[in-house]
Amino acid sequence: MSLAQEFLGVRLINSESFIFCAYTSDECCVGFAQLYPSLSSVSAKRIWILNDLFVLESVRGTEIGIKLLSKIEAFGEESQAKAILIETTVSNTGAQNLYESKGYQKVTERFFYERKNNIKKNKTD
Repeated sequence: MSLAQEFLGVRLINSESFIFCAYTSDECCVGFAQLYPSLSSVSAKRIWILNDLFVLESVRGTEIGIKLLSKIEAFGEESQAKAILIETTVSNTGAQNLYESKGYQKVTERFFYERKNNIKKNKTD
């Protein structure tokens, strides 16, 4: 089992994330989206963070990403979340176009900061 599979398995077991999958008619998984919960104490509501949205390159342009976003949006409404937040790289214009076409807006009045921790690597890393 890969490190990523193990990590995701633990997240699911502990209800720390939700994964939505897209399948073809012959039951092949061709994409997925993963949400992590966060909370807003100001609004006293949940916020969902879309951490991963992936569609196999061979089926991009077939509205799989749009369908996954629609499922996420419905889940956000069902869970009465305040918002769904998405982070993507500046160079990922395909994803940006998808998000903006679905009504997501770039947040320009806030800054996103990151401080990386110095995590010691295992001998196998």
